[in-house]
Amino acid sequence: MFSLLALLIAALPFRFGIFEKATAIAVDNVGNVFVVDKAKHSFTKFSPSGDSLATVGSMGWGNLQFDAPVDIWVRNGLDIIVADYNNHRIERFNRKENYIATLFTRDDESSIARFGYPASAALNSRGELFVADRENKRLIKFSNFEKAEQSIGGFDAGKGKLRFPLQLEIDSTDRIFVLEKNRIVVFDSFGNYLSVFGQDILTNATGFTVFEDDVLVAQKSEIILFSLDGNHLETIPFSQLVSDDDSADVIDVAAWKNKLYLLTSETVYVITNE
Repeated sequence: MFSLLALLIAALPFRFGIFEKATAIAVDNVGNVFVVDKAKHSFTKFSPSGDSLATVGSMGWGNLQFDAPVDIWVRNGLDIIVADYNNHRIERFNRKENYIATLFTRDDESSIARFGYPASAALNSRGELFVADRENKRLIKFSNFEKAEQSIGGFDAGKGKLRFPLQLEIDSTDRIFVLEKNRIVVFDSFGNYLSVFGQDILTNATGFTVFEDDVLVAQKSEIILFSLDGNHLETIPFSQLVSDDDSADVIDVAAWKNKLYLLTSETVYVITNE
C-alpha cells in the first residue's frame, strides 16, 4: 500500500521539465516519465532521473503531429498511446517513439465505433484498447486497435452512466477506473458496472493513477489516496509535499516504486525517499 505520509517524512523533492501547459503524466515499466504538453502539441520522454530523452509532436494532422493532446498511456513499456483531443483520434507509437498507427472513427457509420474529443485511452492485459469518448460521454472498447466491440457507460448504462470522463486507468486485473470531476466509476474487464466512489471527497479532480493497490487523485491543491475498493485513506495538501511552489495546482499524478510524480502545468515535482 502506498503511503503519502510515510513518503512525506523522508521526502527529498526535486523537479524537472519546463512546459507551457502540461496536462498529463505517465510512467512506463522501467521508470521513464512521459509528459503531454497541450500548448506545444507534443509529448516529452524523460529518464527516471529527469533527463529529457525525446520530444515528439507539433501542431498539425500528420503522423507525428497533434492538436491539443490531453493524455498519454505507456504502462506496458511497449506502446505509447496518445489521446489527440482536437484531432479526434488516438495515436499509437512504439517504445522508441516511432509512429505505428492512428485510430480515427468520428466519420464511421457505426455509432458504436464513433468517438470525438478523446480524453484518455489505455490498453488492458489482452491488448484491447479503451477510449474515453468525451463527445458521447462513454468508453469504447476496440480490438486490434481498429474494431469497435463495445460501448461502456453510455446513456443506457444505468448506475454506470458516465457524465464527463476525464481519464481512465486499468488495474492489474483489468478493472477499468474512470475519473470524473467528482467521482470514480469502476467497471469490470467486460464493461459491467461495479461501483462508484469518491463522491463525498472529490469536487474538482483533474488527474489520477492506479498504482499497485491504490488510486491516487490530483485535485488542484491536494493529493487524495483511495484503496482500490474506494476507501478514502489519506489527503495531503500539495503545499506539504512541495513547499517552494504552494500556489501551483497539481494537474496529474503518477507513481513508480518509491517515487511520487506531481505534475503542474509548468513542471514535474518528484517526491522520493531515495
